[in-house]
Amino acid sequence: MSVAELRSSAFQIFRSAISAVDPAAAIRRYVRVHGDKLIVQDRTYDLTHVDRIIVIGTGKAGAVMAQAIESLLGDRITSG
Repeated sequence: MSVAELRSSAFQIFRSAISAVDPAAAIRRYVRVHGDKLIVQDRTYDLTHVDRIIVIGTGKAGAVMAQAIESLLGDRITSG
């Protein structure tokens, strides 16, 4: 293997590792909204029965994860 091929492989491994731990990517992977349904992994929540949605986050990834949730729920979020 040439040095260029090794560099390319190392870069691909690095990008895969970064993607695997990206908190926003984790939200996008496990949380989605279909109409009035919030789907979190294998659980479904009917948003028509929800009066308020409050987003709470802590830790280093909290802000990034909250932004990802906001991009999914938008105006449905009451506060947070």
